[in-house]
Amino acid sequence: MKIAVLSKADERGGGASRIASELVDHLLAAGRTAEHWVGRCYDEVGHPVRKLYGECRAIDILIRLGHLVLRNAGAPELLAVERLNPALAGLLSADVIHAHDITNTVAVQTLGWLARHRPLVWTLHDCSPFTGGCLNPIGCERYRACCGRCPEWGQWPLVGAFDFTASLLRQKRRFALGASFVPIAPSQWMADMAARSGFFPRPRVISNGIDLQTFRPEPKAAARRRLGWRTDRPVLAVCSGDLDDPRKGIRQALEVARAASVHDPLVIVIGRRADAIVAEFPDLDLFFTGFVTDRAALGRYYAAADLLLFCSYADNQPLTVMEAMACGTPVVGFATGGIPELVDHLENGLLVPTGDTAALVREMPTLLGAKTKLREWSAGVAAKAAAEFGWPRAVAAHLALYRAVLARDADNN
Repeated sequence: MKIAVLSKADERGGGASRIASELVDHLLAAGRTAEHWVGRCYDEVGHPVRKLYGECRAIDILIRLGHLVLRNAGAPELLAVERLNPALAGLLSADVIHAHDITNTVAVQTLGWLARHRPLVWTLHDCSPFTGGCLNPIGCERYRACCGRCPEWGQWPLVGAFDFTASLLRQKRRFALGASFVPIAPSQWMADMAARSGFFPRPRVISNGIDLQTFRPEPKAAARRRLGWRTDRPVLAVCSGDLDDPRKGIRQALEVARAASVHDPLVIVIGRRADAIVAEFPDLDLFFTGFVTDRAALGRYYAAADLLLFCSYADNQPLTVMEAMACGTPVVGFATGGIPELVDHLENGLLVPTGDTAALVREMPTLLGAKTKLREWSAGVAAKAAAEFGWPRAVAAHLALYRAVLARDADNN
């Protein structure tokens, strides 16, 4: 069985692209034949990579220019300009095609063309496959009827001169209703959101996997000594690739950290330094790590923390939460998206309704002083991650699905 995996970029392109890249690695390790087709390649990776826009520089530039024009017009993916690459037909050498994050990279018309020739599965890392383009509607219900006059217009990827979200949603409806493909959702929350659209087939739920060799627990005191930190004060972690993104709730997380100031915590801020945050929280002892690409280093930061404060307003199945839990770090934050499927409220973490920062502020002073509870939660999240988050389990589920869609395709033919 040969699998072609599609993503917008290699592993440096964000969490969803990293999932796609690691899936290829683990399929190859399991003895399967797999290729990774990417829109953008930032770095050398340890597996076969093919470029979605081809090796010919002129064609690559032409396709990227076409995508740029469409984005600037406000109509990303409205036209399948990537079909200008004749080498794209190489995807049809695969037995199964597995699409991941393709926003601003591959149009649904291209997926429709692929689905007519080969079994196609599509992992929904965000909501854009069944909305007019937003990654998460955050309470908006227009995607269930007709988008337009989008309240998220101006936030990536919804940028440009005109609002084409109504046209983009119509296009996705035609694709979903006319193409034969199998969607996958990493969380039940995402599967339910897709089904609520009224036109998208209900996805199968297959959780993402993480590397449990890299993200693993170690004694908090030992982890802090390795980092040169004091062992007699609590450590809180806050993490986001973009600290200024309001949807990630970094300011809300730091407000929660401030509520525990009686315990004099060190607050690790994982992500590119944001001067505005420093100015807003001068009373907190903030340690900025910068954007961390070394996963072993990231695991050490997580392992050293007593808690991860995660106050995101829009998330599906965040790798940050899974990796922190695997390092024995409980999560305190908002019950957003699929997070309640990862964190067991009051058993190994604490979740409140999305946006209820005041509830977390009330809990933090007592919680951070409850050392026995924190140790119990730490052991609990590490055990849950070891049992449920590893790649072997995720790869087995994917291979079972690939075999099922191949069998279905054989029966239909």
